[in-house]
Amino acid sequence: MGLWLRHVPGGLANVHENYWVVGVSDVALDQRKCKLLRLVKKVPGESRPSNPESLADERGHIRIWLAPEMGFLPLREETYFSKNRLWAKIEYVYQKHGEVWVPKTMKLAKVGRRLGEQTTQLVLSDIRVNREIDDDVFRFRFPPGTLVNDNVAGIVYRVGEEPAGQEDLGLQEGLPAKVAEEARPPLDE
Repeated sequence: MGLWLRHVPGGLANVHENYWVVGVSDVALDQRKCKLLRLVKKVPGESRPSNPESLADERGHIRIWLAPEMGFLPLREETYFSKNRLWAKIEYVYQKHGEVWVPKTMKLAKVGRRLGEQTTQLVLSDIRVNREIDDDVFRFRFPPGTLVNDNVAGIVYRVGEEPAGQEDLGLQEGLPAKVAEEARPPLDE
């Protein structure tokens, strides 16, 4: 979800943390049934106002069109300054690969008084869904000499060397003795 909803940090999963949802309605966009969300920015520590919709003109707002039959993917997002002035609009076009909807194009238009409208269009191609990927792609290899603090195994070591003995953990270059002491597994009695 991080690919979309540029102006909603964390995408819809975290929308309630930063925005008041002030409206949800059923609408059509390009002959497609949609849910239209209207969001207003929260002020940190603010309790829900009795009428958060009234803050839209003061703080600006975001409108997001979601397509239920596509798993609630966004089709359009519009961000407004205060006084209902459009600042940016993103439009999405998707294609279906098997059972998965993937973005085909994303068109971002920014609107400014002095600059007019600036448009950027991303076109995605060579899309492959659910292809085999070797497990080795997901293995991270630290460069030789990297100091690693493995909190799961409870050891600290430098890549390319054997893990240090318990008595030597605090002596490794760049590792404070306090950290080494806390990382040291308990000694058997």
